[in-house]
Formats: sequence, structure tokens, C-alpha cells
Amino acid sequence: MDKVRFDKFILNSSLLCEPKQIDSRELDDNKCQKKKFVKILKVDGYFLSAFSHLIKVSEFYSNAVAKGLMQSSSHIYPKKCCIKFQLVKPKFEVIDYVWNEKISNLVLQRQEQEQAMSWLSTLGGAFSALGDKFENHAKIAGKISLQQLKIAFQLGEPLLVARCRLYIALSLIQLGKLSAAKKLIENLYILAKDFKDVRLQNMCKGVWAKLQYVHSQKKLSLQ
Repeated sequence: MDKVRFDKFILNSSLLCEPKQIDSRELDDNKCQKKKFVKILKVDGYFLSAFSHLIKVSEFYSNAVAKGLMQSSSHIYPKKCCIKFQLVKPKFEVIDYVWNEKISNLVLQRQEQEQAMSWLSTLGGAFSALGDKFENHAKIAGKISLQQLKIAFQLGEPLLVARCRLYIALSLIQLGKLSAAKKLIENLYILAKDFKDVRLQNMCKGVWAKLQYVHSQKKLSLQ
């Protein structure tokens, strides 16, 4: 069956196929040269993108294109032929304003989220520092950590999520909920080792030391 090759695709009479779907010998330029190129068509990427999309989605269009190309060269090469499409720089660049707006919104959203995370980290650290002596401050620090956790999930960064959960564990220690904090720290340390994140591992060790200290003080107070 006659085929038209352009860049990484071959056009036959029914559809546009990817190279992996066709015998690699069909993609060999030397093989095509033996069949003789009718000509090299120079097109820009915008045209080729639209053309290849229509070839893929419309069987009627692909049949019409294949038939037209073969008929136009049949008087020169009545058997098999190859037509190669070569990409060239377009005369005018097309600015995708819709996509630009989407990306701009995502960048602004990310910027606001990171800024909010920085503010919450500063505020949470202040309340956490007073949480050892004032229970109310420990509760507020825990609530701030939950807000940070929500933003971390939105950012989609697992290690940042883990650090926020570690802040929650610290708040639990200050509130005397040692068992819950212990389980949380252990899980986070396993995660840190899996990710090979030395910083998170050290943070877990630091909070674990805090847990051990509070636990030992609690045992002494009961004696």
C-alpha cells in the first residue's frame, strides 16, 4: 500500500500511524530514497499540528489526503512514493492568550500559597515556642499547622506535607497526647528514610527527643 512519510509519521490510505505501529523498515530514509521522494513539503508547526490532528480524528479526511497526494504523483511515479514534510519556522508566531492566562493564574496561585505558607510558619513558630507553658498557645499552633497542611496538599509536595504533620506532632506533645504524637513521628521517620530526606529525618529525631523529654518529665511527676 502506498504511504506518505512526514517526520515521525507515515500516512497511508486510511490513517496516520505512529512509528511503533509500523515496521521500522518503512521509516528508513534509504528505503524511501530508493522509492524516490516526489518532493519535500516545507510546512510550519502550526499547520502540521492541525493537519496531523485531522488525519488522526477524521478517516474521511485522511482518505481524501492520501488519495489526493497519490494521484498528484501517479503520472511521475505510478507505483510507490514518499512525500516528506519538513518543519520550518512560521512567518508569524501565534500567541496563545488563553493558555498564557491559565499559566499566569497558576503562577500567581502558587506564589500566594508559598507566601501564605511562609507567614503561617512564622506565626506557628511563635505560638509553638509558647506552647510549652501555655496550653492555649499549643492549640493555636496546632490549628496553624493544619492550615499549613492544607496548603501543602494543594502544592502537591509530599515532603512539605510531612513537615506540616511533624508540626502537628509537636503540638500534640505540648498538649500531652504523647501516644498519638509517637505514632505520627514513627510514620514520618519511615517516610523520610524512603525519600532519603536527611533534613526531614533530623527533624523527626529532634521532635522525638522532645517527646522523650516530655515523657520522662511526666514519669518523674508521677513518682
